[in-house]
Amino acid sequence: DVCEKEGNMASPARIASAYTDVHVKRVHTAAPSHAPHKGLASRVHVAGKRVQLQASQNGRTRRMSKRTAFAKKVFAAQATEQGLRGLINSGEPLRLIVVGAPGSGKGTQCKIISDNLGLVHISAGDVLREAAAAGTPMGLRAKECMDRGELVPTDVAVTLVKERLEQDDCKAGWILDGYPRSQSQYEGLSAAGIEPEMVVLLDVPDDVIVDRVIGRRQDPISGKIYHLTYSPPENEEIAGRLVQRSDDTEEAVRTRLRVHHENVGIVRAAYKDVLKEVDGNRDTLQIYKDLELLLVALRA
Repeated sequence: DVCEKEGNMASPARIASAYTDVHVKRVHTAAPSHAPHKGLASRVHVAGKRVQLQASQNGRTRRMSKRTAFAKKVFAAQATEQGLRGLINSGEPLRLIVVGAPGSGKGTQCKIISDNLGLVHISAGDVLREAAAAGTPMGLRAKECMDRGELVPTDVAVTLVKERLEQDDCKAGWILDGYPRSQSQYEGLSAAGIEPEMVVLLDVPDDVIVDRVIGRRQDPISGKIYHLTYSPPENEEIAGRLVQRSDDTEEAVRTRLRVHHENVGIVRAAYKDVLKEVDGNRDTLQIYKDLELLLVALRA
């Protein structure tokens, strides 16, 4: 009756007075010995709230950390972009050299830098191959050496490279791809007054180099470089006209690697004051981001 009349408003004491006998019995028998203590239950509940609060705080901390990291990346990118614009607008032409073993990615990085900074990209190999294709006496001498994987005679290489650097378009700045590769070539450039502000050496393991080079192909129409495994042509028409350079065989590349290792120490010593070594066995964009930072620091 009490419950029906007073409903949820009935106090525990009021209900107990109506059911005294039953209530007393239940007090003595209702709670088993293993039942959790009320105080323990309260502490567990409070601890649970603390865990939830801590988890919430940890989540906020992680979100803040991600936001902070993202903001740092944005600010770094903006600073790098401003630094690159400063390089472009400085009025003083940049003079860069990128060297490394054949297939180390020199050409790829030079093209990206050239496109972004407006520098003339001069590949020593291309200069020599163009001379060879033109059938000039120096070009034919160069072709014989390149087909065997050997260094082109210094007088031939320096003359052709120097002539290219003296053309009007190079007055705005240039990036020399894959040259010099020996003491005599360095001395030839130095004697011609060709001094770079920075020299980048791309380091790549030999096994990776061999895999890159023997799968490399070129489109004779567009000049674009492909790789049969890592960067295949877009369609069958292009695939059908791809050609392999005469010096991209495994035998030739291993000879070129041997020559590279014999001479790379000379290049390191010759340009020790302006040399920067970069890990070239990574994603193309990662490598370029490192080069961007080096370029910005160059004129900082």
